[in-house]
Amino acid sequence: MKSLIVGSMLGCLVATQLWASEPVAPVAPPAEVDWSLIATKAVTFEVMSSALETGIFMAFYGGSTALAGSLFLVSLTTAGVAYAAHEYAWESALPADADRADPDLIASKSVTYRVLSTARSFMLGRFLGGGEVATSAAYALVVAVTDTALYAATELAFARWRGEGQASPAPVP
Repeated sequence: MKSLIVGSMLGCLVATQLWASEPVAPVAPPAEVDWSLIATKAVTFEVMSSALETGIFMAFYGGSTALAGSLFLVSLTTAGVAYAAHEYAWESALPADADRADPDLIASKSVTYRVLSTARSFMLGRFLGGGEVATSAAYALVVAVTDTALYAATELAFARWRGEGQASPAPVP
């Protein structure tokens, strides 16, 4: 399963590069994968995302406080695994000197993560919410829209936290 996810993410990365309007320049070797950064990003994003998804789930399907707590844990666990696998695939494929605050990179990562996460949300709605296909699709769509904005904001915040994508200060004369 892990190799399928990694392969899919790498395939999306290659397709994004092939469709680029400019020729792809040679790139530096891939960066060393920083597992502590991936874990920090995953926990930060997924706690916020799972809380958001739990609220949306309760709005669509109703339920008790106990259900909300259980759903939050299921969402956090399944989304955390998906997020970490997605980040690993991207970090393994990107060169060490890639600007992680680049809007095109953030957009590409947001799209590939969204495909993975929307399928996961649909399955949660379908099997835990007991919703019909149309209801589960609507639920997954609402989660996708709100979660994509949160994902892009998290990517940008972490890139800026790492000092990427910021103009260098002008030298003092």
